[in-house]
Amino acid sequence: MPYQENKTKKGMIEALAELNELLFSSGSSLNLQAETDAFLSGLFDKFSCSRVSLHLLTGGELVIASSFGPGGKEGKQEAEPALRSPLLDEVLSSGSPINLCDRTLSAFASQLLMPMRRQGELAGVLWLARIEPLPFTGRDVALVQFLLERFSISLDRTLMYQELEKKNQELNTLNGMVIKAKADWQNTFDSIQDMICILDTELKITRVNRAFSARLEKSYDELIGVSCHEIIHGTSEPPEACPFAAVLETGRPSTHETEIPIGDSLFAASLFPYCDSSGAMQGAVHIFRDISDQKSLQDKLVQTETMAAVGTLAAEIAHEINNPLDYINNYLYLLSESLPAEFDKHEYLDKIEAGIDNLATLTRDLLEFARPQIDTFVPLDLHTVIDASLEFSAKYLQEKQIRIQKEYQWSNGMVMGSERMLQQVFLNLILNALDAMPEGGTLTISTRASKETCVLEFTDTGSGIPEANLPKLFEPFFTTKKTTGKRGSGLGLTICYNIINHHDGEIRVASTEGAGSTFTLVLPGPAGRVKKGVH
Repeated sequence: MPYQENKTKKGMIEALAELNELLFSSGSSLNLQAETDAFLSGLFDKFSCSRVSLHLLTGGELVIASSFGPGGKEGKQEAEPALRSPLLDEVLSSGSPINLCDRTLSAFASQLLMPMRRQGELAGVLWLARIEPLPFTGRDVALVQFLLERFSISLDRTLMYQELEKKNQELNTLNGMVIKAKADWQNTFDSIQDMICILDTELKITRVNRAFSARLEKSYDELIGVSCHEIIHGTSEPPEACPFAAVLETGRPSTHETEIPIGDSLFAASLFPYCDSSGAMQGAVHIFRDISDQKSLQDKLVQTETMAAVGTLAAEIAHEINNPLDYINNYLYLLSESLPAEFDKHEYLDKIEAGIDNLATLTRDLLEFARPQIDTFVPLDLHTVIDASLEFSAKYLQEKQIRIQKEYQWSNGMVMGSERMLQQVFLNLILNALDAMPEGGTLTISTRASKETCVLEFTDTGSGIPEANLPKLFEPFFTTKKTTGKRGSGLGLTICYNIINHHDGEIRVASTEGAGSTFTLVLPGPAGRVKKGVH
């Protein structure tokens, strides 16, 4: 008995070792097919089978997942009619194993068919067969059932792992798509040249594009979390007519013009509310479009149209005045010649003559203003033209004790233009500076150039121009000389504007009342033309 007991224990230990080896070999892979193949291969060897196959229920039909025969692995294909034995259907119907040793039923003398369950549900049939009439013992049946249960658990684990792998790959794909979409959105956001910031409902900036950050010369971190009115208006509180309040109240977009403390730029600011999926407002997208050039062109168009109309009217008026003015002047001369020497009212005639001269000057200015610009452009040395203009006005400059300071930073001073026209502009600016400095002062004339533009500046140390007058300075018939006791037609700067405009240039003025004025002329350089306009 002790020997028989030891023999039984030894057999159990050997069986357990075989079980452990088989389970380890089949469960070491997380690949479903490889795991199935390893399991069947182990059964084929350990139970001395002639054929082993696993049939799984797929869509209500049994499908061979894998099979092994005398030649080894046979794969998923149907091997022979015996593999489609009615015994398979019987096992599926009863849910119980079948253990036969009967050569009359099949080419295989011994067959063992075991139902396979997964999570309590019938999932397939394991079929083991031997050609020799060597029946499967009760121990064999118990071992196969145990192994099949463990294989089913391992199979669930593998399927779960594969499902997790699939989900993980899908998540990685989605994550990559999200990252790419975010990068694409950010690149698109940053490529927009308009300034854009996104605000929350507390007026705090939550995001800005590159143009916004660059224009304000602030980093992204310096802008995020700061109130928009601090950045845009430089105030601790929103302005009284803050458009964001209206957007919050109405939920509708808003567009308005605003000035941002960046040079002299003017912006069209638009606010577009954005909401979450429930429709609750989360904030607004604030877009700033620089319309300075557009505004300048609009003003230029209005001024051009005005000047065209005034020019036509001026030409008609000048022609209508000139003829009777000639008559008056001629008869005044005849009258003065015919009066006796003792006539004591000659000063009256002198005043009439002075009035006629002033009127004649006005008509000449009107005709000059209205006359088409038809001069031929030739290469000019602007420094030479400026110096000639200073020589023409030297007498007046000396009388008023005006000191001339030249700052010619431009080496050759060559442009394409009309000498007569440009000299008229320079003389006008010099004489205007002279009138602005009745007690003497300094007139600084500077030049500089790049490939694109040539810049000339006439800066005086005179009384300056009131800020309210600056926008009207180039308008026809606008003059400040009547307030200073001097006479002027109000056409001098308008004619200058027309001449510079005809040269595809621009003229602008900067002035501080009581501190002098600077007139800047910008003419096309060697590499191109500049935008025409007045600022």
